[in-house]
Amino acid sequence: MKVLKGVLGVICAALLVVTLVLLGGVNKGTRAAATVNGKVITEQEVTEQIDVLRKQYGCTDDEAWAKLLGQSGMTAEDMRKQVIDYKAQVMLVNAAASEQGIEVTDAEVEQQVNQTREAMGYADDASWEEFLSTQGFTEAAYDEQVATSLRLQKLVEQFSGGLTDEQLQNYVDEFASFFETDSWKAPEGGGHIDLGSVPEDVLEKMRSGAQSYHANYAYEDYVEDLTLKADIAIKPMPKGLSYDVEPVALPPAGGSGDDAAQQMR
Repeated sequence: MKVLKGVLGVICAALLVVTLVLLGGVNKGTRAAATVNGKVITEQEVTEQIDVLRKQYGCTDDEAWAKLLGQSGMTAEDMRKQVIDYKAQVMLVNAAASEQGIEVTDAEVEQQVNQTREAMGYADDASWEEFLSTQGFTEAAYDEQVATSLRLQKLVEQFSGGLTDEQLQNYVDEFASFFETDSWKAPEGGGHIDLGSVPEDVLEKMRSGAQSYHANYAYEDYVEDLTLKADIAIKPMPKGLSYDVEPVALPPAGGSGDDAAQQMR
């Protein structure tokens, strides 16, 4: 009987260890990296997002990743925080869009994906899947990214109305040179532009550009306000994450490191 109890004790202890591994903190799939208004961003989600970046920059091996972090002036913890901030913002924007009744249909996502495939020359499914794989995406993950982008675009459009004459004038004075045509040139040296002297077709493009410009600024203010009001709690970074390497400080090589840093930020 004592032997049997001993065996049962060993089995129970083993089962307890397995249960703790499956349910406990060492499982990055369920461990919370952060919470946003009570909703969890897992360490697994953060790691997967960083893995996408590593694939896109050709830094899947730790040595190349350490060099890129060093050139970018970032640590693995800095990168983790940036990804969490990004994912928190996406969660807040999606929630806000839902509250405003903004929806993105499967048909809209499919149309956008097809347009992208056509523009990039990926007509057959196999080549498209291979391309997505090199960028760190599955088809489902990419479609979700497209849906988020379309949802964001629709939300930005909510801020596109109400352009004032002063806003249009200031925009044209600053960006007139971008709208030059064979028949119309901005005054040399810049300065005030007489809108009455601008051809109507050019002025219409300027007006559209000004609306987008101010809509984006209004949207950014809106998202900043959402973020400030949100209850966002970032957990301490655990040890043993796959992207947690010591940055290697290197001198910039032809600007490529700096460019990558700017894109990541």
